[in-house]
Formats: sequence, C-alpha cells, structure tokens
Amino acid sequence: MYDQLSTYSSTVRKTIRWYHKVATELLPGTTIVNANFMKNKLNRNQTLSKITIINIILIHDSDTDKLNKKIRRRCIHCYEKLRAMNETTQTANNKVVKVNTYCSEY
Repeated sequence: MYDQLSTYSSTVRKTIRWYHKVATELLPGTTIVNANFMKNKLNRNQTLSKITIINIILIHDSDTDKLNKKIRRRCIHCYEKLRAMNETTQTANNKVVKVNTYCSEY
C-alpha cells in the first residue's frame, strides 16, 4: 500500500546520497501514508490530506521543552558583541544574557 501512495509525492531529489534518499523516503513517507490509511480505515466519512497531517505534526513541535517551559537561549547579538571584543567563546557564553527571543538592547 505504501508504494502505491508514495509515488504521487516523492521527496527524493537527485542531489541527495542514496542512504539519505532511503531515510527521507521511508521514514516520513511511510509514517504519513500509514497514518492516513489507518485514519481512513477507522473514520470513513472524514479524510485528511498529507498537508493536514504534516501541519498537525508541526504544531506539536514547538519551542518548549518537556516541562512546558519556554526554551531560553543566549542572545545572538550580545554574544557577537562579546566575541567582537576578543572574548573567548567560553567567557562569552558565561557573560551573555539568556532570553526567550532577544534582549532589551535590540
């Protein structure tokens, strides 16, 4: 069943190595086709497109960690400013501000 449904929307490109082609074709393709097949088998009156399934998967991939806290990262601008002042990477990492987006200076 997977081979028939996956031929309509192949993600394989000519510039990718063969083992990357296998991974990009089998893993997401099989998952989406199998999920769609099971959904159609269980709910015959509702159909989902592949784009809808991908959007559902992407909604769950958010910028929060497992404890539902916002992930705080180092401010890029402050880090670059410290590195421009000849700070080492380790010292710059320790001094830079951790924020959700950007610090108040930018």
